[in-house]
Amino acid sequence: MDAEGQALVESWVPSSESYDIGEERNVDVPMEDGVKLRVDVKYPIDRATGMRAVGPFPSVLTQTPYGKNGLLGTGSGDYLVKRGYIAVIADVRGRGASQGEFEFWGAQERLDGVALARWASELPNANGRVGLYGASYLGVTQLLTIAAAGSNSPIRAAVPEVAASDVGRDLFYGGMPNFALGLLYAALFPATGALAVVDYIGLNDPVDLTTRTLESVTGSLGYSGQLLLDMALDGPAAHAGEFWDPKSPGNFLEDIAASGVPIMIVDGWYDIMGKGPSMNYVGLQNLAVGRPKGVAMLPNQPVDGRYQWVQGPWTHTGTDNELVSQIRLRWFDRWLKDIDNGVDKTATPIHFNVLGSDRWIDASAWPLKEATSTVMYFGGGRIGSGTPSLNDGLLSSTPPVEADASDTVVWTGVSSPCNVRLRVQTMGLLDTIPVPLDEKICGSGSNTSREVAALTYTTEPFKTEKIVAGPIGLELFASSSRVDAEFIVDVSRVTADGSSISVGMGALLGSQRSQNTSLSWYDENGAPVQPFHYFLIDSGKPLEPGVVTRFEIGVWPTAFQINEGERLRITIATSDIPFSMPLYPTVLDLVGGVYEVQRSSVYPSSVTLPIADPSSFERDCVICVVK
Repeated sequence: MDAEGQALVESWVPSSESYDIGEERNVDVPMEDGVKLRVDVKYPIDRATGMRAVGPFPSVLTQTPYGKNGLLGTGSGDYLVKRGYIAVIADVRGRGASQGEFEFWGAQERLDGVALARWASELPNANGRVGLYGASYLGVTQLLTIAAAGSNSPIRAAVPEVAASDVGRDLFYGGMPNFALGLLYAALFPATGALAVVDYIGLNDPVDLTTRTLESVTGSLGYSGQLLLDMALDGPAAHAGEFWDPKSPGNFLEDIAASGVPIMIVDGWYDIMGKGPSMNYVGLQNLAVGRPKGVAMLPNQPVDGRYQWVQGPWTHTGTDNELVSQIRLRWFDRWLKDIDNGVDKTATPIHFNVLGSDRWIDASAWPLKEATSTVMYFGGGRIGSGTPSLNDGLLSSTPPVEADASDTVVWTGVSSPCNVRLRVQTMGLLDTIPVPLDEKICGSGSNTSREVAALTYTTEPFKTEKIVAGPIGLELFASSSRVDAEFIVDVSRVTADGSSISVGMGALLGSQRSQNTSLSWYDENGAPVQPFHYFLIDSGKPLEPGVVTRFEIGVWPTAFQINEGERLRITIATSDIPFSMPLYPTVLDLVGGVYEVQRSSVYPSSVTLPIADPSSFERDCVICVVK
């Protein structure tokens, strides 16, 4: 960023609330096939006259399947309306008050988004430019809409929050369905469908009202039933591939990049979307310079300020906060109002929080060029690190010298719920519930209870402060007494008092170890950094019992601080109930499994960590300060 841009960014303050909010509810927006979508329109009211403000104002659009009554990310528009925007909140086809058949990120839904954006750009007192906003489903919908809209659309900016890239691989972790998340999500559609009745009860046509009620109930139950059935019986929705690929923004990044729409990606380290948002950022930056979308960025690769990524200490539901509201306003002001606030004038479009600290850092490439890829090997125990694990082994940069060394762990089929996954996989909903399983006890990341029946490998205390930031990869050599194996990985920061705080997680079902090496990331020495597994319905490959097999296991991207005197720990467990749930046929192949995790000179199991000195980052994040 040049001096002028730096000055603009530092001097920026959010505009004040200058308008009241007027609203039109359940406005009909006809689609080309005659189906009527319903939207609520919120617009600025002149406080002096009490009348609709003249403008012209940009329009911002969000599209939701959860009911446009302010639930789940639709209320963010109020912040913008008070500052001179028109907000359009739409029920997607077949949900809420909108007619038609629900498609769940289908082709028609994408075309509907294009039509809604065009309609929003032509509203009274609109300036013809449209921004897209919203979280989760609403974030993915933004990206799919941009892909369908092309370059001649009124869509001029987007802020997708907690949006997946490769839905099947982002959500179904390690090749296993996330049954708890599946249950939660399946329940969400009927529940929000029922709540949406309140939103459209005022429809004038009683036939339309009755039809919408019946379609909402049957459509919700139909989709939820299919999801749960597939997860229980090994159907398409329980795997990456044919069911999820047409719904995955990562498969449309070329079209998104070709549209030229500036995109500010927002996510949290505790989000269920895993590596998805980082891959959306990497893909767009790569395409901007003519590189393949799925490969790692080069350390000194040129970057485009139209594509930025903010990663905070948030859960899936945690991006509804003041900082994100200000970042969204700053982004839209730049692209929809032509306010030169310097946000696009940057050579460091990545902005992330370092867990365990208050520091926010700017960077450019992912993986981070400031971090050194450091291989650390599993070693013998017991080293006295304070863990109740089976082995208490050493983790160090020294390769093992023993020709035959291993640690034994069995498949348990059960696990403690206390771990960072509780907070991640419940989308942060437990953060607001004052019960013993809240953030202070489990969601904070305490991993100690999960280490009891697991293997751990812990470093000696760090002599100086470090930052571990980026994707983390394991090269695990192990054998199983059965034809399958389940590996659950945690990365923990062990504080000076011995507390084990989980800051990263990964998993792999042994039979789903097949991977696409051209899309997997490796460091300059060939160590795995971010493997890309197929996780398809037909990509399973049984293990040969008793034979040592090599596994590459990815840990979701993270960034955390290790203070002087603290340690870093890798935990290898064998179950993660109810989050990683092997399907019924797979469970039969896991029961009774005994694993030998190798740590010998012949089979040197290791983890590759991106470690940086805190001083190596040129600047802290300027836009990440609440003003």
